[in-house]
Order: sequence, then structure tokens, then C-alpha cells
Amino acid sequence: MISKFVRPAIMVMVILVITLSCQQDDVEVTDSLTKNQTHSGMIKLGKKLDNPHILNNMRKAYQNLISSGKVSEEINLEATDLYVRFLPKSHVELESLQDDTTVIFFDHPLDYEFLEYGTYYHDPTIPDTLPTWQYGVVPVHYKFPNVHYELLDSAFVPNNYETEEGRVSSFEADFLDQLEEESFVLTGNWEREENAKNCPDFRPSGYIRVNGRAIQGVEVVATNFLDNKDDLTNASGYYYIDEKFKRSVKMHVKWQRYEFHVKDGWLSEAQYIDKEECGNWSVDFDDQSESAFHAHIFRAAYHYYYKSITIRRPPENGFWNERMQLRAYYENNDESNGNHNAARRILGNWIKIYNPYRTEEAIYSTTIHELNHASLWKHSKETNKEDKLRESLARGVEWVLTREEYPGYLGRERSTGEYTLVVCDLIDGPATTATRINFGFIDVNAVDDVSGYTLRQVEDAIMGETSWNGWRDNLKSKFNNVTEGEVDKLFNAYN
Repeated sequence: MISKFVRPAIMVMVILVITLSCQQDDVEVTDSLTKNQTHSGMIKLGKKLDNPHILNNMRKAYQNLISSGKVSEEINLEATDLYVRFLPKSHVELESLQDDTTVIFFDHPLDYEFLEYGTYYHDPTIPDTLPTWQYGVVPVHYKFPNVHYELLDSAFVPNNYETEEGRVSSFEADFLDQLEEESFVLTGNWEREENAKNCPDFRPSGYIRVNGRAIQGVEVVATNFLDNKDDLTNASGYYYIDEKFKRSVKMHVKWQRYEFHVKDGWLSEAQYIDKEECGNWSVDFDDQSESAFHAHIFRAAYHYYYKSITIRRPPENGFWNERMQLRAYYENNDESNGNHNAARRILGNWIKIYNPYRTEEAIYSTTIHELNHASLWKHSKETNKEDKLRESLARGVEWVLTREEYPGYLGRERSTGEYTLVVCDLIDGPATTATRINFGFIDVNAVDDVSGYTLRQVEDAIMGETSWNGWRDNLKSKFNNVTEGEVDKLFNAYN
């Protein structure tokens, strides 16, 4: 079933923008930043190839098999699929289109040579302020959405062929193999890739990691012209694409899920594409490469959206909300590691992340921090909420969730202005050098004598509240805690 959401088109002029984000305290930058030039930047395409899966080419291949005597049966080849491209005229249309999880969309054509691999593609003929073409292979009876599209060609993809009985006999399978091979030969693609002719039948599998850590839930796609199949990695980072290929395939890692997607900058989809491979394929992204930056942001977002947590989720994809956009800027920013802006939510859900040359824990925690701003805005929309509440909660959430992935993570080393560590002190033990597990209060006055509150309790106490003291009072009135008599002292210490 095609999953579609139709959203109201809203035209809004934002006159005043108030950034509810980390502007000064959350900044750690590297003086010089050099991009990893391997698989970085925009993909560079070469010449257009003669597509072996186009229906006319498959019919020519069939006639060659007939005339050579390799096949004697008369068969009427009909299209299994349509090769199309869509041109969304706005971000809203792009999001609506990509909500269809039955189609694998690509921002580059599927029948061109790759001269240089990169992390995104945007058609040079399309202004970079507008979405680029979205290419896909759809069933012949596909119900097209209300987005401009062009039919590039009818296609016959052997792996997509189905009989009325729903299964293919061994005879039919042999014929389909011969047909595809003949079409590859006919179109000049059989000898095109190095060693491709020696490729045995295989089902792509392997693992996706970053700095040795498994990446769970990421989409891995194998493509051979119009034959495209995918799988999601499991908790160990492994994937298995249960489709037999006879030719080498390009491997794609798409940093997106139904609830969110990582952008390479502000508009283009972040991705990783590797050269055509024959057999199993695995990748472990190097530290501080552009793809590692995307990977850490993806891992943090996947944690917040899909793993088991006790607190509320960030804004989820649905009728009134778009997918969360995590805009990864592979550049230094000496003012901010990231930001979420509540006013921008009228135009879509998006967050910016900067400074990729930090530790993986820092990138991970920044992503969690900004997603918490989005979550708080979704569940408690008071516009007059004190900044200290927002930033303190976000610091606490980033501390808890990041420690679930990095148990040794202590959080930020200091409390400055609105960015307090009060949530950490509400949860952890007394402030002694032997027991502290964060960089909260630890001094001779023992102001951190509070412990035992849960993160969900801390979050519940802030819902509907606008003031620092109101948050404090809610903690004491809503929940029983043996250390609640010390809460006033702790909150006063952060004034």
C-alpha cells in the first residue's frame, strides 16, 4: 500500500525569528578544517549509458535470442515498471513525495556513469534553492501523486517480473537470466565494469559502521541500472538484501528514515555511494570524514526516534508534521554547534548541526540536545518559557541519552547562564569525587544533595511550566523523593 500524507500548503512570512538554541556555550571548534576529499561533496556524472532494462532494449535482446536459436518460445514482453522522475516545486512537495515508502527515490539518474563519487547530488540545471529531480522505478499501475513528473521510459526488470501465480518457474528464471545478459551485451554494458563478467550470482550483504561502531536502522540500497533493492541494518549493523544479482551493483547508504532524514547542507539528501561491487560489501566510515559526520547525526536521531526511551519523542512524521530535517553543515561555526528554531517549524521541522571535527560523542550529544528542543516545543508550546528551562532540560536529556551509547560520557564541563546542569544533579548521586557521574556541582557546600529523580519526572515537571521556580515546585509537588528537601538549595545554586 502506498503511504501518502497530504499536508495543507501554508504560506508564511516570518518577521521575527527567535533562535532557541546553543549560541555560545556549546561551541568547540577546530581552527582549520580540511574536507576529506574521498566521497565528499557533489557527485559528478559522466555520459549517459544505454539502459539495458528499457523495454525496447529487452525486446531487441529477446529477438536476438530468438534469431540465434537460444530461445524458441514466443513471448510478448510487457513492461514490469516505469522509469520516472519527479520535480517537486517546493520543499513541501518533496516531503510529500518521499513519504511514499514503497518507492526508492534517488536524486541522480540511474543510467549515467559516475566520474566522481560524493555525498549528494543536485542537478546543475535546477537552482540550488529548489529541490532537484527525484528518480525512481515504479510499478506500471502506480498511482502518481500531485507532483510534476516525466515518464523517462517503460522498463522490463527481470527481478521484478511476477507471474499470475506469484512465482517464477526454473525455466522462466533461466530465460530471464539469458534475456538480461543479452540486453547487457547488446547495450555495451557487459564488459563495461572491471571484472563484472566474472560476477557470480550473489545477494548483497555486509555491515555498516562508523569508527568501529555498528549503525542500526540505516537503509542500504543495491542498484544495477533500474534493478534496485534495499534492506535496513540490524542492531549489529548488518544488512542482507534478499535478491539475486548477476551483475556488479552500486551500493548506497541513505541517511534517512520515515521520521527523519539527514541533509547534506540545507536541501540535498545526505548519502554515501560506492563504486560497483560484485559480492558482499561493508564499510566502516573513518573518523571525521563527511560520511562519519552524517553517520553520528543519524545514530543519535535513530536513538531518539526508534530506540526504547522513557521520555517523549521529537516531532513525528504525520498529517500536521513533516519529517525532521537534520541539516549537516560540514563546516566550522564559532558561534554554534547546532540550533533548533521554533519559528522555523511553521515552514517545516529542521535542525542545523555544525563543527564536524569534534569527537563523535560531541556530535551525538549536540544532535540529541537540538532534538530535545524540538520535542519540548511539540509537547509544551509555551512561547514565554524561560530559556533556562529549555537549555537545562536539553543538557540533561543529551547527558542521559548519550550515556546510553557512551557510558563514560560526563556531559558538559561547565554550567553557564541558561545552560545549567541541574537535570544531571537531580538524577545522579551526591556531589562527591567518588560518586559524581557528571560535571555538575561538587563543592564544599554540598549543594548537590539531590538524587533519584528520573528523566521522565524531570520532563513531566516542565510540561506547561514557564518559570524556573515553577519547574522546581512541580518536582516537589508531583513526585515523592527522599531528597526533595534539598531541591530548593540546588535550584538556588544555579541562579
